[in-house]
Amino acid sequence: MVVCSLRAPVRKLVTLAASKNALHTDRSAERVTSQSYLSGYGRRMICHMPFLLDVVEHPDDQLRVGALALSKAWGGELLHVSVQDSPPQIMNSLPGVNGLVHLSGDAAMLLPDGGSWLEALGNWQKPTILMIIPTSSGSIPGLASAYAVLCKELCVPLLGLLQIGGLWDPAARKLDGLPWCGWLPSTVLIESANGDLPFSEHDESCREVAGRLRRRMLAFGYT
Repeated sequence: MVVCSLRAPVRKLVTLAASKNALHTDRSAERVTSQSYLSGYGRRMICHMPFLLDVVEHPDDQLRVGALALSKAWGGELLHVSVQDSPPQIMNSLPGVNGLVHLSGDAAMLLPDGGSWLEALGNWQKPTILMIIPTSSGSIPGLASAYAVLCKELCVPLLGLLQIGGLWDPAARKLDGLPWCGWLPSTVLIESANGDLPFSEHDESCREVAGRLRRRMLAFGYT
């Protein structure tokens, strides 16, 4: 089991940096970095490609489209992997380039060889983003909080939660007490699903989310 620990001086520096980049719905900037494990004053890894995780009970194509939309603003490659793939093989084969990795399936599911993808993300200290689809009533499923807790327990560097589609309710998201990084509206998803179309005014939300996530990566110590 990985043990999360932060030396006091480092934790203070990271929290101060995160406070400047926290979304207005965050209840505390420290929540953004409380799952982080830092070695010295920064991580030294070959690849810093963040992982996008599906947090749904059943597969939903909206998450694939949401990953594509964010990837356009992020830049670089968008790699698609499944929870059926071997974590060590995928981790060792990741290219050292800019981009995102979309992990489809239940990352908390127990693997045949033991452990889970979520545990592997903690062991390998991969920056992680949780993609959430709200219910038809606009509520956030309880899986969002459950995954956030698991990330903390397994020392997964959780950059934040990203709402895919639905209506954005800032007041409700503030009450969640979760490190939300923003929202991709349905208009962005529709345009992304239509292929490689030029950026429109709707894609500004993707740029804002991408920029916020990059700043949080710096606050976590990724260089």
